[in-house]
Amino acid sequence: MRPTSLLRTANAAARASQFALPPSTAIKSSHLSALYREQLRVARQFDSYNFREFFLRQTHHKFHAELPAILASSAALPDAPAEVRQARAEAGEQESIYKPSGGVTKEEVELQLLAPEARLRRWYDETVNELAVMQRAAVVNQMYQGPRLVVEPGHRPAPIQE
Repeated sequence: MRPTSLLRTANAAARASQFALPPSTAIKSSHLSALYREQLRVARQFDSYNFREFFLRQTHHKFHAELPAILASSAALPDAPAEVRQARAEAGEQESIYKPSGGVTKEEVELQLLAPEARLRRWYDETVNELAVMQRAAVVNQMYQGPRLVVEPGHRPAPIQE
């Protein structure tokens, strides 16, 4: 392993640990937006087109589909305006975890039974852990990159030989 890759791995671990919050600290929207920006930044570091696009899609889904579902069920963010907290509380009261929904796992039911702040905390902690894994994977992807695909910028087709 090259010394520069060791340095990159150490820097990535340090950046991921800066997002870890102590359990007593409330998660604010500024924490979420910083985590979102960091995940997008790390996803763009992948040299491989397929990995880069996968992690960008995964990040967008995580923050635009999963997070709003968690926030809609409660007033989980303490720094949200009062009207937003009230709307989230009303949306949470309208939804029931007992309505039939097909393949609901035991983990999903347990997650629904948690307090809204605990659900947000669990989601945030899992996302920080996934960020650390993504950072390490980006470093490995940069070390062992393959040839560029046709859809990637900078791809040069092989010359035609006659």
